[in-house]
Amino acid sequence: MTTLRTQLRSGSGTEGEDCVAVSGCNALLLLSHGAVGPRVVKPPQDPQSVASWVRFLRRLASRPTGPLLIHGDGYEALSSPEVKAAFRSAGLRPPTVEYRYGMPFGELRAWLANRPDRCAILPVDYGVARRDGCPMGSTTFSGGHAIVVTDVRRKRVRRGRRYVRRWFATIGDPLMDGRRRPGSLTRYPKGWLTTRLYRYRRAAGAFGSAPDGTPRPIGFGRTVCILLERG
Repeated sequence: MTTLRTQLRSGSGTEGEDCVAVSGCNALLLLSHGAVGPRVVKPPQDPQSVASWVRFLRRLASRPTGPLLIHGDGYEALSSPEVKAAFRSAGLRPPTVEYRYGMPFGELRAWLANRPDRCAILPVDYGVARRDGCPMGSTTFSGGHAIVVTDVRRKRVRRGRRYVRRWFATIGDPLMDGRRRPGSLTRYPKGWLTTRLYRYRRAAGAFGSAPDGTPRPIGFGRTVCILLERG
């Protein structure tokens, strides 16, 4: 999985503003089985390849600096003819890409359920996510952040003396790079991680940006997201 830390090692001038672009890279790698996106080497990611893809997506979105937005910018980049051409050159059908604002969280869950060929780039309020017990890649950041959600399934979990069924998802958080927590011997999670999906419901609704750029939360139970499906 591509992380922001890998991109920072490249000396990018947009460091700290690329969670949508890096999550876009992770979505492309996921849907193409690693054929389209930053080159995977040892160590796991080539920083210059990551930086090159981030610049590529920014150029497609016509936003060389500043945060790449989930509204319009990210969708335009991921649905562009250039990205489709990259898939075709790898011998793959391009993914279908759709932007949704105000999509109910339950509808997003239903769209992703039992469909590993689908994923969503989902922005969340990181501070709310942390307070709700979501796995975190930072204990200090509390702003808007984009993650990838995929492989949503129901699993049996034990609750007291009985078993109940709960929705789980695989999460790709660009901040989960395994670095050491400040002032601790423990480390943040690293790579893709499976956790309870509905932990992110409040954080998705608290994401504070409207399509016109005004700081307005989407609202509880709602999401703004980019939906991607393997071609």
